[in-house]
Amino acid sequence: MPTANVESAMDPVQPTEHLPTLFVATNKHVAALDPATGIELWRTKLPNAGAIVSLLVTPDLVFAGSQGQVYALNLVDGRILWQNSLQGLGYHPIILGSLGNIGDPGALAATLAAAQAAAAAAAAAAAG
Repeated sequence: MPTANVESAMDPVQPTEHLPTLFVATNKHVAALDPATGIELWRTKLPNAGAIVSLLVTPDLVFAGSQGQVYALNLVDGRILWQNSLQGLGYHPIILGSLGNIGDPGALAATLAAAQAAAAAAAAAAAG
């Protein structure tokens, strides 16, 4: 499991669904700022990232891409939840996009349950 590399000079202020947050990505880092004051809420250094970092923000997660790497960060504190090196694709800039409600844990669980049921049905049909 990847370890988070969260940097902060002070205790992070926790963004919530009621607090607007501005996300900034540059020079191997992703940061969350209070858009009204500019106060930094958290900052995370992305291992193996480059100077150019792309972002995709969902209601629950922040996804970052840089130099052939994709990262999922916790929206509240910037912890790295997972990292994928996209082996075989090189170290080019990354463009992130989404389809569906990827930040909703309930939707993720429903999709996983449906995929598991379909796989079980296919296995049962192949066996019988």
